[in-house]
Amino acid sequence: MKAIIVDDMVYAISNLKKIISELNTNIKIVAEITNPKEVILKVKDLHPDIIFMDIDFGLQDTTINGLILAEMVSEIYPETIIIYATAHSHFIMDAVNGKSIVLGYITKPFNRQKVGRTLDKINRYVTSEYILIKDKENNLHYINPKTIIMVEKITNSKDAIIYFSDKHINTLESLLVIEEKLKKYNNIIKSHKSFLINYQKIQRLSPYCESSYSITFQNDFTHSALITRTKAKELGLVS
Repeated sequence: MKAIIVDDMVYAISNLKKIISELNTNIKIVAEITNPKEVILKVKDLHPDIIFMDIDFGLQDTTINGLILAEMVSEIYPETIIIYATAHSHFIMDAVNGKSIVLGYITKPFNRQKVGRTLDKINRYVTSEYILIKDKENNLHYINPKTIIMVEKITNSKDAIIYFSDKHINTLESLLVIEEKLKKYNNIIKSHKSFLINYQKIQRLSPYCESSYSITFQNDFTHSALITRTKAKELGLVS
């Protein structure tokens, strides 16, 4: 999992990074940010799974704090996990209220026990809420199924492509394997022999052939999928 550490104190970043490394987790620190004004640009560029977020940036900026930044991040990538880091206990009650996925907080100074408990919580959440996918370059991706728009089987191949609103992943896994991983998520269905779709993202159906419709998705998503007439009727999308 990719993570960003945001703190206006360099030594705090260094200490947290060292502890995470010593705990031998699957978390990779991809950015260390001391200026809160850089956070949103880095999030857009790197798409982190986790942000370890300082709350009080007193040395940098008194007009913005970690709570505000977390809400800004949630508007762009609502699946990003936020872990607050603070030396001020009076912030904690405010920190747990908001739209972001906040799995907890670590009080400063950091130590292995505090960080370890938080990382265990992240692991439990990821295990239950995310699926693990391997791409063509053998990179592992933790994916929140709610963010998937569609999965398409590659023609003349067993592999599949997973599409999101802003990216896609060319996988090393078959449509059947991905379907199995997604079977407990009610928003994802098999619409056609070559497609899995998030039916909550459908905007409209258009006739494609005698047995199928073409799906147009919401928010100007440029790719289309197919759904059989039988499945469309089953979902109440057509009469």
